[in-house]
Amino acid sequence: MSLFSEKIFKDKLKTLNKTSETISRLSHWMIFYRKEAAKMVDVWHKELRAVPKDQKLVLLYLCNDVLQLSRKKGEEFHTAFITILPESLRHIIKSDPTISYEVLRVLDVWSSRSVYPKEDIRNFKHAIGVRVSTADDTIDASHIDILAKKLNGIYSSGFPYTSANDIVSKIKPTNPGDSGGLNTEISREQMIVLENAQKIASNEEVLRAELIRDLSILLGIQKSKLESLRQTKKEVDKLLAKKSSNSYKVSVTSNNALESTNAELMGPPKSRSVEKHKLDNNVEQEYTPPPYKQRAL
Repeated sequence: MSLFSEKIFKDKLKTLNKTSETISRLSHWMIFYRKEAAKMVDVWHKELRAVPKDQKLVLLYLCNDVLQLSRKKGEEFHTAFITILPESLRHIIKSDPTISYEVLRVLDVWSSRSVYPKEDIRNFKHAIGVRVSTADDTIDASHIDILAKKLNGIYSSGFPYTSANDIVSKIKPTNPGDSGGLNTEISREQMIVLENAQKIASNEEVLRAELIRDLSILLGIQKSKLESLRQTKKEVDKLLAKKSSNSYKVSVTSNNALESTNAELMGPPKSRSVEKHKLDNNVEQEYTPPPYKQRAL
């Protein structure tokens, strides 16, 4: 068994991308060396703070894959990650608030699959500014109705909600004894308001990011199609050039063969001259009497 190399691990982190294949390959490699989990998590944490913001989410996905796959192998990674996750999650959100949804989705997956206890999940969410009630997740319908009426009242009054705290302060009763039926669920409902306000505030940025992403995908598809067309054109041009070359060769060969055949039939020029001379000599000449000479008397 080869020894764990911190340098190799750093190099692997630098070449990591968002594809599930590369994430899965590296997570299996990490689990193979799980006895060095503390060292790897420390390197992961340092790399998280050094990489660009678009790479931070990829490192979180790697963390998610390792935590889920290593549950049956041991608690090495769970123990090592739990101490640095609150600060790491806060750093990821701060670097790019538009990926809050992806981070919360990972935490919800951890909660549903018991990757960490619910208390730890609440601490993680609290670290990124999401307040979660310790009560049951279900909310009474009457409480939701009260909250909806209060929110509708704020929106219809033209209240300039510039922050989630402003909205919560308008909804939360000033007198703690007069909760309006919300005292048992106030923190949970504040969380709902906070999430809704965050969605409203970041809606334009999210739409812009999605538009840029979709345009990038479309441009990538167009580039791929253009490259495919260029390649196809090159292949067609090669085939046409080859066909033209072969046709020319066949034409030249045919002409040469025809000339050769004619030459064989007619013979060389000198032979033809000799044969013509022979034929000319064999032709009967018309008799011409010699000139008359007068005899002397």
